[in-house]
Amino acid sequence: MYQSPKSSTTAGLLGIFLGVAGGHNWYLGQKQKGIIHCVLLGVGVALLIAAQIYINIKTSEATSSLYGALNVLAGAGTTTMIYNILWYVGWAAIAGSEVWGATEGITILTKGDAYLASLGYPVQNPMGQPMNNGYNNMPNQMSGMPMGQPYPQQPMNGGMPMGQPYPQQPMMKSPKKPMDPAKKKKIILIVSILSGVAVVGIALAIILPIVLRVDYTSAYEIASKMYNDSTVYDIYLNYRDGCDDVSFYVDNSWTSSSSYDGLIDRCKKVYSGDVISQINELGETAGVQRNEEIKAAFDTFKTEYSKLIPDNTETLEQNLDAWKAWHSFIVDRPGIYSSVTDSEITAAANHLINSSNSDLKTYGETWLEKRLDLGNTYRKYLNDGSVSYSEYSRKRSEFEDWVSSNEPSIETIAPIEFSSNSAAYSVYEKFDELYRKIKDAYNESTGNTKCYTMPDGSKYCDDLGIFD
Repeated sequence: MYQSPKSSTTAGLLGIFLGVAGGHNWYLGQKQKGIIHCVLLGVGVALLIAAQIYINIKTSEATSSLYGALNVLAGAGTTTMIYNILWYVGWAAIAGSEVWGATEGITILTKGDAYLASLGYPVQNPMGQPMNNGYNNMPNQMSGMPMGQPYPQQPMNGGMPMGQPYPQQPMMKSPKKPMDPAKKKKIILIVSILSGVAVVGIALAIILPIVLRVDYTSAYEIASKMYNDSTVYDIYLNYRDGCDDVSFYVDNSWTSSSSYDGLIDRCKKVYSGDVISQINELGETAGVQRNEEIKAAFDTFKTEYSKLIPDNTETLEQNLDAWKAWHSFIVDRPGIYSSVTDSEITAAANHLINSSNSDLKTYGETWLEKRLDLGNTYRKYLNDGSVSYSEYSRKRSEFEDWVSSNEPSIETIAPIEFSSNSAAYSVYEKFDELYRKIKDAYNESTGNTKCYTMPDGSKYCDDLGIFD
């Protein structure tokens, strides 16, 4: 079968500039490779279109507040993840096809016609004549006959009328002048450089958005959970209604143990390890670390929060437990002017004895011993008169003097420094500012919001899809 001569220059340039669609393969008749290139290109374009359709549908659906609520519950990063997969896989398929084609094109340009000839393709020989075109070996029966001259007359029985001219042969084209090898190498070098720049540009267009793009998904998910669960607002409420009252009611025997224990528990939630771990986890996300404005807002929030807590939260927990034990002792300890059982006295002292605070434990043990002795003296005086009233009065005075001299100050043996309620509210305000910045950045990066720069330089963002 006849094949027209192929040019390595044409095939190479097609591979470099149209390799994404297999242009050089179709030119050389490599249909199978050409189909593979077209499939890769088609799949890539289809995935890009699918990614855009998907994000448009999700953005449209998000105009429903119900969807916004479901989006928060399901995880706002799901839509972004699916979109990114479709988008980047699509570009990877297109880039892979182009790089493959460009590489083959550069190889063909570099090795020249001899390379195509070695693969069995017909090419032009140095004199411009076709080689291996299927007709080179056909005998030329008219060789030696001048072109355009009448064919010699033959007898009438030769099958040719006498005096008729013999049909002329087609004129042979003059051979093309071979390209200067130095010029050809220069062209190949320039084309190779341009194609290399194009390939690098395509690669950078795919890689740089991945490397430089800030993913706010994790930051938004953590901040949204803290916001929707009122984690930080509860810090303010627990501080105001818990920590602020702990010191006020610690010596108040009219406040029940259960009520005071509730204040202690609320105060502990301010310094909860869960809250601290969420704050630290938020600070480690890319959305906080790679955005200077958000990072500054986070540092301000964390600084305000750190003012509410001491450096050692474990010591704080122990001191709060000591305050709780002391208040329970204040409520349960019996008066010295009433008749009480030893079990009641022991139960009151055990609040201190079982405490982890050594000062309270020592005081509780001594108090128990002296209070039991006073109770026993009172019963002897009251029941059988074996102890005189003066003796009972003396022991009672001694006990009162000992208590007055040795009763510990809970603020001294278990110190806790609380800030003001305004400081606690400032923590909530700073977190609210931080959350808004993260939310705007996330929605803008996913196409769910449109942001405007105001005349004063501030940024205003209009939500299109995410609702709180």
